[in-house]
Amino acid sequence: MGAIAGILIAPISLLHPDLGAGFLIRGFAAMTLGGFGSLGGAVAGGLILGVTEQYAGAYINTALIDITSYIVIILVLVVRPSGLFGKRAVVRV
Repeated sequence: MGAIAGILIAPISLLHPDLGAGFLIRGFAAMTLGGFGSLGGAVAGGLILGVTEQYAGAYINTALIDITSYIVIILVLVVRPSGLFGKRAVVRV
């Protein structure tokens, strides 16, 4: 799947060694927002992240489009570390 994604992304963007870093950060932010271990949460997190990026770029500043992923990761890990749809892991000792 990674090879197919690389083949589909390569014509759209320029080829360089750091090609997938932006996509990786956005994917990690979507997974953090949705909750690790929840496929539906990852999809919902991706949709919420995409809408948030576009609104931040349209209403505040276009420079925030790239920074929004990092801000979402920090906010989710501070406020709710399990994500929106993730389950809280309780370990009894």
